Amino acid sequence: MRTLCLSFLMGLVCSVVTIGAVPSSKTAEDKLIGTWTGTWDGASTGKYTMSIARDDAKKLGGTIQTVPDEGGGYTATFKSVVVDGDTVTISYDSPEDATEIQLEATTDGANIKGSWKAVDPSSKTVSASGNFVGSKK
Repeated sequence: MRTLCLSFLMGLVCSVVTIGAVPSSKTAEDKLIGTWTGTWDGASTGKYTMSIARDDAKKLGGTIQTVPDEGGGYTATFKSVVVDGDTVTISYDSPEDATEIQLEATTDGANIKGSWKAVDPSSKTVSASGNFVGSKK
């Protein structure tokens, strides 16, 4: 009887450990999907709201709405969203001029932290840069 109880108990413990060890079915891309809000600093400062979703072809895309501390803001559509593990790279064209904005960050699915730079597409020179932080709504 004691052996039977120990066998049952060991089986139960192994089952619980195995269930707890099952990896999450969410991919790094899935963790990025949603609405993010935060702030940026550097050459300018302000707040942003970023929305990331999958399109019909299952490709990541989205928009960003900026609200600078000084001056007018804008809304832009992402040209690309690339996820590599915990790192995400996003680019979009500023609707104010021909500048490409490039964001590179790390995320844990709840928070995002990284750097941004404004790049002239023809000369590839950086005209402004800074950092940004945010969290998922």
